[in-house]
Amino acid sequence: MVLIRPWWMLVILVFVTLTTLWLRGFLIEPARADRPIAALIGALACVLLVSVLQWLSTRYTLDRERISASMGVVRRLTLEARLTSIEHVAMTRSFLERLLGVGTIGVATPASGGGYDVVWRSVGRPHERLALIRCAAALEHRDAGDQRRLPVLGLAGGVGSGKSHVARVFAGLGWRVIDSDALARDALDRSEVQAKLIEWWGREVLCESAAEGPNGGQAGEEPAGRKPRIDRKRVAAIVFADPEQRRRLEELIHPIVRSDRATMAEAALAQGACGVVVDAPLLFEAGVDRECDAVAFVECPRPERLARVARSRGWDETELERREGAQWPLERKLAACRFVIDNGPGAEPLERQAERIAHAMRTLDRAACLRTPGSP
Repeated sequence: MVLIRPWWMLVILVFVTLTTLWLRGFLIEPARADRPIAALIGALACVLLVSVLQWLSTRYTLDRERISASMGVVRRLTLEARLTSIEHVAMTRSFLERLLGVGTIGVATPASGGGYDVVWRSVGRPHERLALIRCAAALEHRDAGDQRRLPVLGLAGGVGSGKSHVARVFAGLGWRVIDSDALARDALDRSEVQAKLIEWWGREVLCESAAEGPNGGQAGEEPAGRKPRIDRKRVAAIVFADPEQRRRLEELIHPIVRSDRATMAEAALAQGACGVVVDAPLLFEAGVDRECDAVAFVECPRPERLARVARSRGWDETELERREGAQWPLERKLAACRFVIDNGPGAEPLERQAERIAHAMRTLDRAACLRTPGSP
């Protein structure tokens, strides 16, 4: 990954430089101008021009082995540190940097002598960059002889609390999101699963076009190249009305989804992700929490959750209660979680909350972080 500072800051710098040159050349008449003022403006223009060149020549690099900063036009200077030697990572933000939404990140090693070996100055999205560097350093510090795996964080909460939005925030910090709901939908369309559902509940569980056949033909007559699909609304109506049918479906689907999650977690490690976030609607009920190193509870007031599901899914309060009635009570979920994320109105920005949790996840018990995904 190669980073440069935000392009819009360069535009501002160029604009200020051109404005200074314009003032020097057109507003100050050499015959009448005060020489010290003219000299001061000329010196300022030169400094700004040098800053522009310095800006254009600066590159910040983070890969799987080292972090570096390269700068200079005539003479190139490169500072770097191996990830295994990183001892401390810090971020500072001046008043101007806070106004512009940037920050400066410093990386220290045991040889730093109280300073920093590598400094990334005025980078955009500083909190995200800080989390990426810390995550990369933590992964590299792990003993290569260990069974390496990423920390796994599960998300729990009430219906409509915003777990998917929280998962996207972690994705912005370099974490891989595993959407168990999407995996379950994919599993429903597997041929062996479809055959079992048709055996249990008949062809009525297929979408209308598949159940009736093309052009009103016989059931099972599928157009060439079109695969029959399960009607998830009909399946939901069956399983929510009968707990025994729901248990039977879960016993069929959950092993498939569990295997897919483990495969995705292994792929995330190979791809250099910082961690894995599991977004599963029935995280505790399905035992998915046993695959996680920790679980975060996404908290949101009920009126806000009701407004969200009404807006996004068209559910009323009765439907919300029906859905939540099939899950653990919120108090029980909250008691079983290590972290709490406030996603209600007026809460602290989710990015900051996610950064704290991501940092805490890297300090969890080492034995837990070396447990194989999917193992009890």
